[in-house]
Amino acid sequence: MLAAAPSNAAGFRVGFLGRNGADQRLPLADVAGHAFEDVAPVRSFPSFRGQHNNTGWWWCATNRRHVGFESWLERDHVVRLDFAPDVVGLASQPFWLTWDDGRRGRRHAPDYFARLADGTGLVIDCRPAGRIKPVDAAAFAATERACAEIGWRYELAHEPDPVRAANLRWLAGYRRARCRRADVAAAALEAVAVPHRLLELARLLGDPLATLPVIFHLLQDADSFLREHEGSGTQRTYAYLLVNHLRWLERECLAFDTVVLRDLERYMGIVGAEVEMPLGEPWRVGKRPYSRSALSATAACLKGFYLHQATSGVNSELGQKLDAARLPTRADRRRAFLGHVKTTMPANPLAPKGPRRRHPKMLPEGARDKLLAEVNSTRDRLVVTWLADGGIFSAGPPCGGGRFLAFAQLRGRW
Repeated sequence: MLAAAPSNAAGFRVGFLGRNGADQRLPLADVAGHAFEDVAPVRSFPSFRGQHNNTGWWWCATNRRHVGFESWLERDHVVRLDFAPDVVGLASQPFWLTWDDGRRGRRHAPDYFARLADGTGLVIDCRPAGRIKPVDAAAFAATERACAEIGWRYELAHEPDPVRAANLRWLAGYRRARCRRADVAAAALEAVAVPHRLLELARLLGDPLATLPVIFHLLQDADSFLREHEGSGTQRTYAYLLVNHLRWLERECLAFDTVVLRDLERYMGIVGAEVEMPLGEPWRVGKRPYSRSALSATAACLKGFYLHQATSGVNSELGQKLDAARLPTRADRRRAFLGHVKTTMPANPLAPKGPRRRHPKMLPEGARDKLLAEVNSTRDRLVVTWLADGGIFSAGPPCGGGRFLAFAQLRGRW
């Protein structure tokens, strides 16, 4: 769904090529909802003897068609945008932006237009940081102002990190569907249950010349999701949990666009959650079921992965079912900043059911109220309230709450 435009866009006009190739010129406010990711370039790419820049066409896996570039810098940013999970469409030289700077009429054709998954637009100009002339800076500033008026984002892209750009160019060759062989992919997902070096895995699957492209192709779907996490806390296990789930999908012959919520609930039951449904063929035979903390991490990983797929246009129906909400509890309001104004909290339909296990050193639920009912001095009530409100009321000896509890036991109050 395309985002609507504000009504204050004035002074700018946009020229572009329609579906029939006819030249169209409209006010800026009237084109915010136009599908510029599908338009043809408004100008050709020059080519002449002695030319210092390199022009060409790049196969864009997001669009499944070629996108033009006029330099290696533009090509590297096309590859970057093609890998970006929130980009669902891309076009080069999408329109002419015209305006009056007070002295004369000006026009500028941005290098790229990208349609984002939330429906908004992203306009990109590519220029080395040291080669921006004053007249170009003025055009870029006017383009940024025009984008802001209709709710689009604007980016002036400079030189990318050379190592990351080289890695993306190399991996881009394996994004096409021809690199995915179902039999080799299933064997690869089964084999990675045990750690292998890359070439060892390729030789295990067969001829490396035939199996390495399949392995590199499999990196695309999971890598774009895992790249969003820094790897702290339970996120360190996301790679293992996700690979185990992908192996199960291969065994069940399920693709990302055919998975439904009931399939994910059945998978959670197979790995250890309590669900009331037939589970089918056993999985992870001979291994212990996941603990409650592992089930919670698995539920968070699966929800994040399929929401990430939905933002890329894959199985949006499942993404809507996973993007659930619930009413906040009293504990949620206490933990959250400005919790008293919260009306909803995110929910995960895959999360394990039942009460959450408390830390073994924490006192049982209701201990504060029972202690307040037993103590008979203002000092004791003050200590109980202070320890409980401070979140340090535990039964362990290093904590003041533990010492107070022992003192209360000696006096026969607990």
